Amino acid sequence: MTDMPRDIFTRSPSLAQGEDLICLQKENLVPAAPVKTPLQKQGPDLSVSPTYHDFMGVPVFMPRTLLVTFSNNGNSTLRVRNISTSNYVFASSAASLSIPPGESRTLRIVFTPYAEQTYYGSVSFQTNDPDYSSGSIYLTGRGVPF
Repeated sequence: MTDMPRDIFTRSPSLAQGEDLICLQKENLVPAAPVKTPLQKQGPDLSVSPTYHDFMGVPVFMPRTLLVTFSNNGNSTLRVRNISTSNYVFASSAASLSIPPGESRTLRIVFTPYAEQTYYGSVSFQTNDPDYSSGSIYLTGRGVPF
């Protein structure tokens, strides 16, 4: 009776950090094509929360603050730049952020209504994350009597 070749899975420990190579080979050592499976995204990796916020009713001339978290899930420094607001009633605490791998930073957005009306706006920014080169946080709020 002839033995059939069996599949053998091998894992290579000699790869660069963040990579894992799995090879499928036959018992007679004819290699199959290797499959690369990334363990962590290479470069910066942005996540933002929240991306929309309704301040609801805020007394006129009374500031209300929103905390926005920018996180870097990648393996190199994330740079967030050109942070700007589209409406003067919304103000940002910073024009740029630098976030090391695995860390987060908080941006304060302050809404100060100047009249009894509804306001709409956004906070726009650019990043060095190749998958998220620019983004926006959408805002709304209403000025109510003091």
